[in-house]
Amino acid sequence: MVSMTDPASRAADPATSHEELYELASDHPELRPLIAENPNTYPDLVDWLASLGDPEIDAGLRRRGDATQAMPASGAANATQAMPQLHADTGTFEHQVPPQEETPEEGAAYYPAAPAYPAAAAYPPQAQQQPAQPWPGYAEPERASRSRSGAGCCLLIVMGILLVGAVVAALFLLPFQLFGDDEGEPQQDGVEQGPQDAPEQEQDPEEAAPEEEDARPAPEGAVEMDTFSAPSENIGCEISGDSLSCTIQEYEFDAPEDCDGPVTLTINAEGETQTSCDGSVSSQTSHLDYGETAASGDFACSSSQAGFECWNTQTGNGFFMARESYELD
Repeated sequence: MVSMTDPASRAADPATSHEELYELASDHPELRPLIAENPNTYPDLVDWLASLGDPEIDAGLRRRGDATQAMPASGAANATQAMPQLHADTGTFEHQVPPQEETPEEGAAYYPAAPAYPAAAAYPPQAQQQPAQPWPGYAEPERASRSRSGAGCCLLIVMGILLVGAVVAALFLLPFQLFGDDEGEPQQDGVEQGPQDAPEQEQDPEEAAPEEEDARPAPEGAVEMDTFSAPSENIGCEISGDSLSCTIQEYEFDAPEDCDGPVTLTINAEGETQTSCDGSVSSQTSHLDYGETAASGDFACSSSQAGFECWNTQTGNGFFMARESYELD
């Protein structure tokens, strides 16, 4: 059973079990000199403490040796009587008196005989996490160092392979950069002819010519309409594919060519305007309110209280129509 005293007292107490001495040496490095001096410290732990090369631990081992040399044979035997042994069936420690050993010759160093320390697998679950060594993790730093060294060597090898590959690729591509490809970049008179020296390809004049802008484009916000009437419904207009026609029903100007009925003004795709008294455009259900503009294809018309103004957006030519007069561009 673990003593309730402080760790230093347990480390120096000869009655402290092997298991607790093991745990104290693992958890409290500052107590190792006391554990080295404890006559109940088992030999494997003594050997490991001696291998650390710590002056304080070595002094404790010397004091331990002096104490054990002066200890009577009966006292040496009694020091190991309380050694715990693990019971295989119950998993608990029980005390067992070891057999008496012969008294060493006079003047020889004496270490108390102790039963072999149980293997790590025989300890309770919390002790099984420690390796079955005199001191937990004693060989671990060396293994971790070798693991890191192996990873570093692998990294250096991979970097070396990549560097060699880059050098080989650069040497392979260098002649092509200096002298050019015979198929893609022919040379002439010892002078490399690159892409900048290649003859320019002829372009189609229609493709090269910039797109012509409208002479009088429809204003922004124009409504897409091809049939419409004035708000008064006295003027009706229709935009076809190649012409725009507007007819006024009632007017006060002199009718051309002695027209007795409605007068129609027309502008075609070439921007030519004309008047006629034959076929007319009737009033439409869609009204073009004052201040609005209708547009369709190459034609546009604007409505105002003064009248209707219509034109060809490509040429800018058109006409003006109102009850009082009309004009042709």
